[in-house]
Amino acid sequence: MKKRGQHYVWRYYLRAWAPNDQIQCLRNGKIYSANIRDVANQRDFYRLRELTPQDIALIDQLAIQPSPKVSQDRHRQLVRVFSLIASTKAKLDDDPSTTPEVRAQLDEIVNNTEEDLHAGIESRAIDALRAMLEGDTGFFHDDQAVIPFFHFLGIQMLRTKRFQDKMIALSTRANNPIDYFRIGQVLRHIYGSNIGGSLYVERKNHRLVLLNTPEDVQLLTNDHPVVNTCATHDEFGPDELEIYYPISPTKAMLLTPKITEYETGHRKMTPEEAAAYNRLIVNNAHEQIFSVSQHQLAELVKEA
Repeated sequence: MKKRGQHYVWRYYLRAWAPNDQIQCLRNGKIYSANIRDVANQRDFYRLRELTPQDIALIDQLAIQPSPKVSQDRHRQLVRVFSLIASTKAKLDDDPSTTPEVRAQLDEIVNNTEEDLHAGIESRAIDALRAMLEGDTGFFHDDQAVIPFFHFLGIQMLRTKRFQDKMIALSTRANNPIDYFRIGQVLRHIYGSNIGGSLYVERKNHRLVLLNTPEDVQLLTNDHPVVNTCATHDEFGPDELEIYYPISPTKAMLLTPKITEYETGHRKMTPEEAAAYNRLIVNNAHEQIFSVSQHQLAELVKEA
């Protein structure tokens, strides 16, 4: 089946804020209730785009060659697969002998391939997410179990509409010969995989901490929920990486290099800390902020 409304934030993840699958959303100053199937998605968001030989050479130069050698063959294989699917469809679309059935099958593959790839990444990380929701971080100390979790985190940082819109903005700059929007689909997997690999290599220098809210305090999330608290938002980028990821209205994950500051894998936030993390989520939202409470979102509108 051709998947049209494609989520760039994992629907299973959003369910923690959605009793009966209904989530409260703030977008463009308006607050409304929506089913989680109808938020953080876009029609045909992951549809494969045909790459030119110049695109492929540029991806290799910009992203694959600087990658760890152990990852380069896997990255090139991904480029070949994405490119072959899109180019095959384009060629057969131009062939009058191609039957409607074949056209429909190819169109479904072009539309679904990347979405299916994300579904596989999510399915391999679901045990880690469930464990954290139950207060268990034991998987973090298992050298094998933590691999899909780190891959998931790296991809989540780049799979959203925020990243794609940045690629579009780069592509439309004056005198820019590079179509970053077209190559961004592959770049997000290469860079995201590299981030995950780097997190794995550096895992002994980080602590995974579960942050619990104080009583009667709820955490927000948004349409770009994996946040680097050290982000500088300038052209140079941050020197450090500390990942904050709210996983429910009452619990968040912090992957931090501040091992001495966080002596254990659990901490109860103060009201001030919870408010600061919620501001981080508000400031890093692209288009949508989510809560279990319309009242909480209404307070944000008042403060704006």
